[in-house]
Amino acid sequence: ISSSVAIRPAFSWPVHGAVGAPFAQMEGLHHSGIDIVAEMGSDVEASAPGTVIFAGEQPGYGFVIMIEHEGDLLSLYAHNQSTLVAQGATVGRGQRIARVGQSGGATVPLLHFEIRRFRTPLDPIPFLPPPRPRPGPKASANLQGSLDATGS
Repeated sequence: ISSSVAIRPAFSWPVHGAVGAPFAQMEGLHHSGIDIVAEMGSDVEASAPGTVIFAGEQPGYGFVIMIEHEGDLLSLYAHNQSTLVAQGATVGRGQRIARVGQSGGATVPLLHFEIRRFRTPLDPIPFLPPPRPRPGPKASANLQGSLDATGS
């Protein structure tokens, strides 16, 4: 294995749902994470182990949790209905940290999920396991736009 290959920590999908809006960082279009549409009140889980560095409200994002991880990475979970952890808490991957909501600027229940390195937003998809097709007719007819963000 080449020494120039970056080893990324194992992140997991923070909520079960469909990706409704992808990451976009190009001229004229800026979306610093992915939006995962999910049922109101669904469990939001820590995507990787780390330390909660913020748990509170932010304009536009509503109720937010930020977790610091190894490798100068940070994960952000926004638009929550409620937060279940406090600043300073140590969390494990898969630990319940919030409930899906519609706070801040969200128009439907969803989780806005970001991964950042040194404050710079990164596309979360390469850090996550491949999504699985959702069961039912959509999965067999057309997988594009109908992937289940479960990651297992």
